[in-house]
Amino acid sequence: DGIFYIATGAELAWFANHVNDGNYNSKGVLTADIDLSDFDWTPIGKAKATAFSGELDGAGHTVSGLYINGSANYSGLFGYANNATIENLTVAGEVTTTGNYAAGIAAATDGTTSMTRCVSMTNVKAKQYAAGIAGYAYGSSQIDRCQNLGDITATSNYAAGITAYLYGAAGKLTNCHNDGTVTATGYVATLVATSNAAATIKHNLNTGKAVCTTTATTVGNVRATTTAAT
Repeated sequence: DGIFYIATGAELAWFANHVNDGNYNSKGVLTADIDLSDFDWTPIGKAKATAFSGELDGAGHTVSGLYINGSANYSGLFGYANNATIENLTVAGEVTTTGNYAAGIAAATDGTTSMTRCVSMTNVKAKQYAAGIAGYAYGSSQIDRCQNLGDITATSNYAAGITAYLYGAAGKLTNCHNDGTVTATGYVATLVATSNAAATIKHNLNTGKAVCTTTATTVGNVRATTTAAT
């Protein structure tokens, strides 16, 4: 049926390599909880040029032991997802990079990417654009019924519990929840740090907190700033 059924860390790593080798439209379904055992992880769709544009259904399972500690951009279980579907997935671990764009689930999303019922229990640290679910959400990315339980840190600015930047006017962030502590020098908020003014942001809940480490005023409980509607 063209779907890869994934039950082990080795199989998930194979799936990541399969995508990064040019099979960008691959479809996968998790059939068990998976422990990546803190081995260095190469993201699925590790760069914009190799963006994941397929489907991954976690089927309610958890990927634990995610570990990244490096300097690359686009660090997360997924690196760059474009016109992709990611759903029913929980990810736990540690993602640390001195680069930009990092998240527990997907470092960057683009096009019509949809992320539904995803939970990040991942502590994330990057220079800029750090978040629990999507570091940067371009295009008409849709984030719905997702939850962040990890702590998020940007050593510079742009950090949020769900997404650091909801860029497109057609972007949506709905029915999401943050319970993590979010820290940055500016553009820091519990749900979305910056968004297009026309983007849809509604029915979200925060029980975490935003911490600004400077005297910057770009800090918010839900959203720090907006950009002009385009």
